[in-house]
Amino acid sequence: MKTFFTSLILALTLHAATAQEADYVIEAAQGEEVVLRVSGFAYESETWRSESWNSMQNLSIDKLSGGDYVCDYSDLSSGRVKFVFKEPETYLFDFWEDNDGCRMNTTVRFEIAKETILIVPNIFTPNGDGINDQFHITYDNRPQTFDIVIYNREGKKMYSSSNPDFHWDGSHCTAGVYSYLIKYTSLGKPKTMKGYITLAD
Repeated sequence: MKTFFTSLILALTLHAATAQEADYVIEAAQGEEVVLRVSGFAYESETWRSESWNSMQNLSIDKLSGGDYVCDYSDLSSGRVKFVFKEPETYLFDFWEDNDGCRMNTTVRFEIAKETILIVPNIFTPNGDGINDQFHITYDNRPQTFDIVIYNREGKKMYSSSNPDFHWDGSHCTAGVYSYLIKYTSLGKPKTMKGYITLAD
């Protein structure tokens, strides 16, 4: 879960913003809970004294762009809004209040990224028949960094690569079970995977 604090003190406009430019930009992962803590608006001009609108009951939130999402307003009176975004794309929201015909708003852009998921097989058959001859992984979102090391039963390193598109053909290795250690980065976070791969005749 990510929690962000913002005062929503930026603009007095007559219309909601429609451009992709936003007053706040927040990056998060698809499916991750994002919590905004807001404290209302404040306004100051040459003719008006500085003034705050802290009544969260008047706050409205409109989605201007983006796909499916879930928003929990149940704690809005205490200044907490929870979002979960279902699509890896850009979402734009307008947060606004209306006080006696004067509208204050600010825009928040959420950049939602997709978590990297690695798909690792557990067997390959380097027999030259052109079917499953090499050990390699697939992924739906390329990892930011990547390292794999393959060991034999005695713990000796048999293969390593820093390329997520590697292909290991098992050269100079006998049939058997090998272990692998994968370290990679997804959305700026280090990840580790361990497992076994069978080299079959």
